[in-house]
Amino acid sequence: MQQLVADHATSYTGLSRRITYSRQQISRAANGQEVPSEGLARALDDALSADHRLIALRGRADRERHARRLGINLAASTQTSDEQEEAGSTDRRAFVPIDPVSDALHEEKTTDRREFVALPALSALVSGQHPSTDLSPSTVSMPDDADNALHALSRADDAAPSEVIDLLWSGVRRLAHAYGDQLTFLVDDLVIARKAAFRLLDGATTPTKSRDLYFLAGIVCAMLAHTARDRGQPDTALSYQRSALLCAERSGHSGLRIFARTEQAATAYWTGHHTESARLARMATDEARSVRGSLSVLPAVQEARAWAAAGRADLATDAITRAADLRDSVTLDDLDDIGGILALPLPEQLGIVAGTAAWLPSAPDAERAARQAIHAFQTAAPHERSYNSEAIAHADLALACVRLDSLDAAASAVAPILDVPPTRRVHQIQASVARVAHALADARFQHSTTARDTVAAIHSFRKAG
Repeated sequence: MQQLVADHATSYTGLSRRITYSRQQISRAANGQEVPSEGLARALDDALSADHRLIALRGRADRERHARRLGINLAASTQTSDEQEEAGSTDRRAFVPIDPVSDALHEEKTTDRREFVALPALSALVSGQHPSTDLSPSTVSMPDDADNALHALSRADDAAPSEVIDLLWSGVRRLAHAYGDQLTFLVDDLVIARKAAFRLLDGATTPTKSRDLYFLAGIVCAMLAHTARDRGQPDTALSYQRSALLCAERSGHSGLRIFARTEQAATAYWTGHHTESARLARMATDEARSVRGSLSVLPAVQEARAWAAAGRADLATDAITRAADLRDSVTLDDLDDIGGILALPLPEQLGIVAGTAAWLPSAPDAERAARQAIHAFQTAAPHERSYNSEAIAHADLALACVRLDSLDAAASAVAPILDVPPTRRVHQIQASVARVAHALADARFQHSTTARDTVAAIHSFRKAG
């Protein structure tokens, strides 16, 4: 880092003015006196054009610190795999492919699993056995775990060793950053983290640690809800969402409550309950008045999309205006510091705006909104990019092109989505391309070969997924 500072002909004082962190914080991080926060590492990485090297170093230092507390020898057991992971993820994220949706989603599933050092220790905590306890995918059932979550919360009281809580924090951060194209493959890790948090809550601990554990458990339950929705399990998603809300109440964290509510609103939207989605998003908006982080904008854009889908263009337009005002007043908070699924970067917001425009009367506006969202995703920093949302934006663009009778353009917009491998065809992508197929099946296109071929390709895509 010191070399990077010199290469940029700047100083710690100059950096502090650019990234809003103090000179002392930057100095301690540069001199190895302390591991910087994730937010500071990201800010420094961006300011110094480090191509994610500082973020990777911060992650390694954090893992080594937690491993030392548990007596884990990283050098002997995980260093090689971690280095391979960091090199692979850095190369993958730094490269923006010509066809970002299909190329990025075509990667092998093996690159998706981000093992975190906390996992063996948390596995042991969950099972009460040695860390080698079998917790393979075949032993984890999301519906059963969702029910167990509510049962555990009903009797949780609260002894949480500080070291294990630190490990849980580390694990939750890493899982949150898997949002976008990887979280769906990490159900086992999420369930282990969920069980670890609730097992700790079964012991006796201080009120402060109890609040932290409820906060972490709530985040994990909300991520499990998100993953259940991806997998087409809305009932399971609803169970996890209720657990997340209860955890939010017990942690006293307003931001977590908003996160859980927006997960509810998203599930209602993607299952076709648009008015209910708008109602839940409005509840989250009302609860967001005391929150200033980027996630405070999400309820308003969700409400706009839901009202647009329900045929209420007036209410959708009003919600979009509120969202723009909220964006202007955002002040990054503790959820933004964790990042990933707990933040709302601008590309994600534009993606939901494009989804809103896809329901509204103006096809040219819908096309512009979709193209703007796709461009935002393709040019975004890696931690702000969601390939699932980018694929949905391509479907919104295809819908706009169909409405404009530009069938060749619609087929081109759909093409990258059709290259998404079956394991990555989450429910939201499936539902989005189904709308495109329905639009192309309109009677006015019955003599169009392009329309017929595109509909056939979409049907094959959905059947294989």
